[in-house]
Amino acid sequence: MGNSNCRICNIKETETTQFVSLAKRGCSHKFCHSCWEIYLQERFLDKHSSILDITCPLRECFIRVPDEFIRKVITNRETLSYYYSVLKTIPLPDYPSTLEEFNYHYVNEELVNKDTGEKFHFVTQAHYEALGDAVVDYIHKKMRTMGYKEVIFPMKNRLPDQPGANVFLSSDALDAETLMVIINDCGHPVQAGEWSRNSCINGSLKTGSILPYLDKAKEKKFGVIVTNPNKNYAYLDNKPPSRTRSELMMINNNTRMLYYNVEKEKSYPKIPIKKSETPQAHLQYVWKHFIDKRAKASNIVIIAHAGGGCCTLQLLRDNIDSFNNRVCAIAFLGSAHYTWDDSSRVIEFLGNRCVNFVSSVEPLGTTIPDTELTKVSVCPVVSGGTPQGELLCSTVFESVFTFISDKLNVYSKTEETHEFNENQVFESSSTFNEMKSVGTVPNGE
Repeated sequence: MGNSNCRICNIKETETTQFVSLAKRGCSHKFCHSCWEIYLQERFLDKHSSILDITCPLRECFIRVPDEFIRKVITNRETLSYYYSVLKTIPLPDYPSTLEEFNYHYVNEELVNKDTGEKFHFVTQAHYEALGDAVVDYIHKKMRTMGYKEVIFPMKNRLPDQPGANVFLSSDALDAETLMVIINDCGHPVQAGEWSRNSCINGSLKTGSILPYLDKAKEKKFGVIVTNPNKNYAYLDNKPPSRTRSELMMINNNTRMLYYNVEKEKSYPKIPIKKSETPQAHLQYVWKHFIDKRAKASNIVIIAHAGGGCCTLQLLRDNIDSFNNRVCAIAFLGSAHYTWDDSSRVIEFLGNRCVNFVSSVEPLGTTIPDTELTKVSVCPVVSGGTPQGELLCSTVFESVFTFISDKLNVYSKTEETHEFNENQVFESSSTFNEMKSVGTVPNGE
């Protein structure tokens, strides 16, 4: 016992006042047991702060609190039980791939801890990324139960162990009179089926996934193609870095922030996916081989989110004739696309058949006055009814389909007016049927 005071409540250390410190870890700052326990409980309440990154209560001290210290100090059973439940979300097997391995599941479209029902608690960035991949797998399984088939491309000269890109097709994607193409954000970790990974984990699938859009498309009898423009490479042996238990718990001892090993991520062997090396290449392949050549739809509508809008504009530039002939509407969601020395045909298309819903405090549907964004995007820019970008896709949901219906009324064509030569497109009907039933692109593409 020394002549010191608690650095928080200033109580003096006595024989009856228990003081604890991290002296064994090189920290000389002393606090009473009561202040320590209150501090740890407050840290546990912050779900965005890592439970592994708790340090000395003094802000200028970065000495980390070890697990055995937490177990010794916490006396409240509920608090300790919550701590254990978060630790249980760190998977035991290497390379976890399912939500069950993280001890999470979805209840009413929200991700919660299976033991406590609590929402997601951040552990490390590596843990978050790995859980995000498991969420994508869950969404893909939901899409399959809705009748969607995963199609891998390309097939030409691709060996069985070589990586491919994937898209998802509804059962009527190639036959429906109206086809909806969904293009998610490009350049971010989101994959097919997601609008926002953060919303899928911390919010709900209603706001973060495309599932409500798929339900609406089915109601309207639209065929659907879900692109995956961020599927540009694969890891060696299909095993991404930072997926072992020790790596999922990895922390940088020099800061209070948590990172997975960025240098390892950069140096880890990656294999570019042929025909999908970039988001633009991915979309160009899908347009040429799935839509232009195979889809019978006379009317096509596109929903492009965030960075996907820039890629969609490039797709429009490269295929202006096809777009003019078949695309009735493009709903941009929070797109930052801009025109640059574009042809009058592209400008006219953007002005007549497109709209850009953006994050704004203005009421939903309010036209945004002339700004730099409205000048460079050309198409009408309207408020999405929320300043939160991650909620945009859900708040504009009904407005998007109203816009699409309005444009279909103006630009839609009957199936007879669309020039389509099935004999020219397919080598044989059996090849086409094989593609739809097996979920692969015919050889030669």
